[in-house]
Amino acid sequence: MWKRKMPAAMKSSLRTGKLVKLNSVATIADGIAIKSPSEFTFKIARKYVDQVVTVSDEEISSAMFTLLERGKIVSEPAGAASVAALIAGKVKVKGKKVVALISGGNADMPLLSQIIEKNLLETGREFILSFIVNNVPSEMKKAIELFSEMRLNVEELHTELFGEDIGIGKQKITVKLKIYGNEDLSKIRKTFTELGFRIVNVRGAKF
Repeated sequence: MWKRKMPAAMKSSLRTGKLVKLNSVATIADGIAIKSPSEFTFKIARKYVDQVVTVSDEEISSAMFTLLERGKIVSEPAGAASVAALIAGKVKVKGKKVVALISGGNADMPLLSQIIEKNLLETGREFILSFIVNNVPSEMKKAIELFSEMRLNVEELHTELFGEDIGIGKQKITVKLKIYGNEDLSKIRKTFTELGFRIVNVRGAKF
């Protein structure tokens, strides 16, 4: 998960009343990743800007996903920062008419793909499940049949024969599953227990 939250040069500059230069800046929002604002921009900001708030990469990621899913808008990370601030409650807008400027559609495709995948997992529409079974074909068949019965689409599947948690004669199966309805996922744990499958990791869903 992205938890990175860097100090913002403009916010620090406005707080101190003088230009502040950061040693480094690391964020997915490269359009606003500056070490120091220009003197011209700083002068305008001091005169007209009432407040500057900061948002994390995590909050920007969530805003980009929301814009894409609900508004059908592809925004670059810097362009979604204003929406991120609103969604995260960084500014008081209750009872007000608010306009959030969304500028820039220079979205990096690998990053956009990562953001979509991450948010699908976090919102419970996909999940990744790892479990240990006997290393025989019929075991995998039983698991796939259960997923099919529950209307869970298998998007990816990987198997491993070696690892600290994999015993002799066993294999680890890791699947990424897409959820289409309001399935009772606790059925997976119950059925796996009955079949003798051991769940070792779950990401993106609780059951």
